Amino acid sequence: MEILQQRDPRWANIKLGFGTTTIGSHGCFLTDLSMMAGITPDKANEILKKAGAFNKDLIISDKAAKALGLEYYPPPRSEAFNCSHTCIAEVDFNPATTTKEQHFVVLQPDGTQLDSWTGKTSKYRIISIRVFRNPNFEENKEKHGIDISHWNKVTDWDKIKKDFVICKCTQGTTYLDPTYQENIKQVKNRGMICGAYHFANGSDAKKEAQWFLKNAGQVDLMVLDWEIEHSDPVGWCKEFIKEVGDCWLYTNDARALKHGFPKEWKKWIARYKDYSGDLDWDYQPKSEWDIWQYTSRGVVDGIDGNVDLNIAKNLIISEQPMNKEVKEWAEAREKNQGLSTKEDWWQYAYDKKIEIEELEKDIENMKETIKAQNETLIKLEKTIEIQTETIEDLEKALRKAMESMQEPVKPIQEPIHEFNLFGFIFRLYKNE
Repeated sequence: MEILQQRDPRWANIKLGFGTTTIGSHGCFLTDLSMMAGITPDKANEILKKAGAFNKDLIISDKAAKALGLEYYPPPRSEAFNCSHTCIAEVDFNPATTTKEQHFVVLQPDGTQLDSWTGKTSKYRIISIRVFRNPNFEENKEKHGIDISHWNKVTDWDKIKKDFVICKCTQGTTYLDPTYQENIKQVKNRGMICGAYHFANGSDAKKEAQWFLKNAGQVDLMVLDWEIEHSDPVGWCKEFIKEVGDCWLYTNDARALKHGFPKEWKKWIARYKDYSGDLDWDYQPKSEWDIWQYTSRGVVDGIDGNVDLNIAKNLIISEQPMNKEVKEWAEAREKNQGLSTKEDWWQYAYDKKIEIEELEKDIENMKETIKAQNETLIKLEKTIEIQTETIEDLEKALRKAMESMQEPVKPIQEPIHEFNLFGFIFRLYKNE
């Protein structure tokens, strides 16, 4: 793939979308999309503007993909971060500083980064992945595979030339396929994409999922095989897939149409035209599918008897070693720590950044609150001290008043005038 430079004079000064920035200054993502689509950035810019795929100078991924003839979808993160297809990666542009500078490169299957800023290959630390798939790339052509269990007798693994093999792992809450460990070992040794499936009995969904997780080990994809009648098939499958994390659903076309399983789930659908074993694209499933099991009567060198044959159109699985961040996330998925495929996976890194920033803000707010509460506490202590002094003064005054009430009452000394009875009688007589 030719590396296009965003600062090329032919388009560097063109306004990016409907914003004020230019392709030369902020058009790394646009330039990467241009490389994916096989056109120049100025043409891509015009196409996206007409398609309404810009929010000012920010690109709306799903609209951009549709306008440029690319496929865009959010596969499970454990797969997407180790994408075996050419895709776009967000990278740490300036790791020497604490300043966050968003930058994107085109990431190729061998790990090579094509940097539109320098026009050369680079080795930045990868933060997140945007999966845009160009169906015209050789690497993106359909993959062919088989699924096997103890019912299939493998006589020579070296003769099996397939892109992927999905092996039966468990069933119910106690059964482990006796050939599983050997099967996945042989698949991995030959560099084929390795999958594991659990055959549902329909008992306790959570316990069946935990049994599957306990035995599956590290594989490229995990699948719930749903082939039974149940009073609540969608609810049961939701509980199972929630417990597992990144998990596909296998069922036949009729059940998929009947039950209407969630669209965001990755689906492996069985639909056979006849028993000839031939692939007939006119008879592909009517429901949405990512892997199509088109016959149970296939013939493959190295296997005695018939075997199921499958074709995959959206199987993005890594054959590269996991980086540290991806390994931690994969381990978290294995422990069922809530990595749901329902989320738009490429937003995950940004969501985490926002979450951390919000937590930092909360911590600062808590510090301010604690500081304010301490000041309030100091004021309360002073108020209590003043009130205590006032109470002590009141107690002293009360005590003094009570002591004064206990003193003896002194008799009132007033002069007593002598009464002259005879004089009074004489005055009465004279008045008469």
